[in-house]
Amino acid sequence: MQRNLVLWLLPRYATGALPGVIARRVRRAIDADADLAAIYNALRTVDRSHGNDGLSGAQKDLLLGAILDATAPSTAAPTSSWSSVLAPVFGIATCAVLFVAAAGNDLQSRGDTTAPLGMHVRCVVDGAVVDEASAGARQTGADLDCPAHALLAFSTTNLSDAVRYAFVVALTDSGERRFLPPFTESSSARAVPAGSVDDVVDVLAPLPRDVSALFVLIDAAPFTGEEISRRLQEAARAKTPLSHLDKLPIDVADQGRLTIRVTP
Repeated sequence: MQRNLVLWLLPRYATGALPGVIARRVRRAIDADADLAAIYNALRTVDRSHGNDGLSGAQKDLLLGAILDATAPSTAAPTSSWSSVLAPVFGIATCAVLFVAAAGNDLQSRGDTTAPLGMHVRCVVDGAVVDEASAGARQTGADLDCPAHALLAFSTTNLSDAVRYAFVVALTDSGERRFLPPFTESSSARAVPAGSVDDVVDVLAPLPRDVSALFVLIDAAPFTGEEISRRLQEAARAKTPLSHLDKLPIDVADQGRLTIRVTP
């Protein structure tokens, strides 16, 4: 990855706003370049010293500019258009369209003293985010309007001090379960590292036409889609009205619900 591109991406990498495939490339570049590592460490040091709020993306950009002004001219960021530089990198990322959209995460407003924990869901149509909403430990009940041909993109946030595990399961109006990739019946809950912010899941899920709700399930211990399926089958046999519940009868620490409105 070109050094000038890595420099531009550093503030986004520092806030966890990059899709996984791009973040890994930036990490490799930092590990291989002592100057980049020093600049990244300076960004992180100032961010941590800023208290619970941290620095915004714009503040990190300004800070990066100040760092570059104080270092060798060879590290200066380019002033030409970024579109031609970014195009080949975004082409390799499954969720590249979400790069800019990652800044819209509403799991926590800046200055909130509680540590957000949950899932951000974006409705993507023809490469553009048309609606988005979050659900998690302290957020539930939001609405998401999606056209029938849309794709769903997921990202996770965990500002607690320990790893958490997250899973998404969908329900129809009649209470039937629908598993969406990468949260399939045969998969395990996704590990969400401590301190991660808007970590993009690099798989997009087709939106089933009959889905009316998404449930975000979060726990401190690993769990699987098979366990979820078994519990929902038991509830269905007991004639539990699953589609009308705010929380599913599943033994996890936290749940959040998103109402899905599928539009023509």
